[in-house]
Amino acid sequence: MEQRRPAAPSSAELDREWQQHRKYGIIIDAGSSGSRVQVYSWKDHKYVQDTHLLRDIKGKLPTVERGDRLGLKWTTKIEPGISSLANQPEGVDEHLKPLLDFAMEVVPEDQHSETPIFLMATAGM
Repeated sequence: MEQRRPAAPSSAELDREWQQHRKYGIIIDAGSSGSRVQVYSWKDHKYVQDTHLLRDIKGKLPTVERGDRLGLKWTTKIEPGISSLANQPEGVDEHLKPLLDFAMEVVPEDQHSETPIFLMATAGM
């Protein structure tokens, strides 16, 4: 009797498994010529502590990874930069909206409220 191999996990299943116990952080670089967003992720330190031997993780920093499981969807850029809004600062929210929309597509919905967003710009901005 021929034995069947179990089906390989789908991409969606691999994504769900990879996302378990993961934390995210969003950085917006509001530059003068363009603004970009970068999404990073790492395994939750409490989960790592609870599931690994202390000797295996002692003195090690968490591995920070690019946005999604494959590291492909993690950054995007818009132009012009935030400096183009010098005379209309009320437009900053609309300027940043596509960056935040992109980041929210990368970060799982159940992590939105726990994900910090850092907006960084030089003093001239």
